[in-house]
Amino acid sequence: MPPGPHTVPLFGNLHMFPRKNAYLKFTEWAREHGGIYSLMLFSRPIVIISNPRIARELFEKKSASVSDRPPTYMIDLVTDGKYFALARYSSDWRRARSVIQKSLTKEACAKHEPILQAEAIQLMYDFMTKPEQFFKHTFRFTYSVITSILAGIRSPRSTSPLLTAFTDMLQKWSVILEPGAQPPVDLLPILKYVPERWARWKGLCKEVRAGQIELYDSFVSMCERRMEQDMRNGSLLESIIGEGKLGTDRALMRGTIGAFIDGGTETTALFLRSLILMLVSSPEAQSKAHKELDSVVGSERLPVPADFAELPYVQAIVKEVLRIRPVLPTGVPYYTTKEETLDGYVIPNGSTIFVHQYGILHDSEDYEDPDIFNPDRFLRSEFGTKPGADNTGRGNETHFGGGRRVCVGMNLANNSMIITAMYLLWAFDFKEPIDPITLRPIPVDINNYSEGIATSPNPFKCDIRVRSPLQASIIRQEFHSARPVFQRYEYDLSPEDAAYVRNQ
Repeated sequence: MPPGPHTVPLFGNLHMFPRKNAYLKFTEWAREHGGIYSLMLFSRPIVIISNPRIARELFEKKSASVSDRPPTYMIDLVTDGKYFALARYSSDWRRARSVIQKSLTKEACAKHEPILQAEAIQLMYDFMTKPEQFFKHTFRFTYSVITSILAGIRSPRSTSPLLTAFTDMLQKWSVILEPGAQPPVDLLPILKYVPERWARWKGLCKEVRAGQIELYDSFVSMCERRMEQDMRNGSLLESIIGEGKLGTDRALMRGTIGAFIDGGTETTALFLRSLILMLVSSPEAQSKAHKELDSVVGSERLPVPADFAELPYVQAIVKEVLRIRPVLPTGVPYYTTKEETLDGYVIPNGSTIFVHQYGILHDSEDYEDPDIFNPDRFLRSEFGTKPGADNTGRGNETHFGGGRRVCVGMNLANNSMIITAMYLLWAFDFKEPIDPITLRPIPVDINNYSEGIATSPNPFKCDIRVRSPLQASIIRQEFHSARPVFQRYEYDLSPEDAAYVRNQ
């Protein structure tokens, strides 16, 4: 097996496995033990890959035997084992993937551009009118895009009831998913029989399960009702229900819906928050992007997707944000279904494998000052690496995983990141806020991140201002012009949301 930290009898490395921010400890161990190393949790092998060449070999040559996910009792307790992103490799999983994949090809995503751009315009409008709530605006934007495409229902406010329920559920779900954060039930099955009053995790699983059933079933019910009333708007759920693509299995339908909404909402929202944090911390990078946008786009129109190819520095900013703060720093774990040999090491059957994105993207042998935000590195080399670095296996889409489990939403996510990065940089200055007492700028901390399987900047303050009166006027005009697009997805609004829309 690959080398790794010293084990102790019976427990292996359980005593040292990180309970929080596992990606930081994984990176520390990679510097000591190399690009592939192993841990043992009791008798279960864990393999951590922090080398792009080895990761590519895994995805391209071993994909058939690493397409599974680790068995996880707590996740199965919540989702009946049918949560698409974390489900075991099975006929149900393949059926769900086929349904989603066909709706998220590059050609299919082109059909989603009107609602994506309309929601991105509202994002600018919200930033302009209520800049202090920018954290909430990013989440509303990504959630509303995903639910419009999936279920045909949008959320015009950050306090929309469905969005509020989803946010509450997702926070609790993330606690269950974080590596090392919960008791090792899969390693010590006897823990399953501990009474609930002594096992807080059981109550948490019950709570999240109830929240998911209520929320995701409501999307199905709303869609069914619209279809009965002949008020279709082209959502993915309409074809799933109408053509019986997932049969009558409500648990499978919830697991497919849930993974689509959870992944699509959280990942892009966290990218946007990291983007803003890094821009506030780097006025120089922001200034370069503004000059490039002013030259290519100007201030009299919004950027369009075709502009992105002519904006190399904006491209570099997007790549650098994804490098320095990958949304899923440890990646989503894989699970071997037979013994394999990888880079000369034996990987036993039943091993959990982490393709450690943060470690790959923060290797000081490949990146100069890897913990510094510096988009210019991507102007000097394709992957932002040092001169002479070995780029075998490296790519700019590491964050989407690979093999048969590569993210099915990557085309939609890329489109969303591209349009929002251009819009926000075209429209706004992001600056450090001024302390009202000292009258000095309040610096932001680019290392102040949350815990969890997906990491987000902890809430921070910044000064967001529209770059010119002309751009402010264009944002208002484009927002009101987007009303016909929004209306297609507003059949099922709550009374409060409907009143909010009427008064805009």
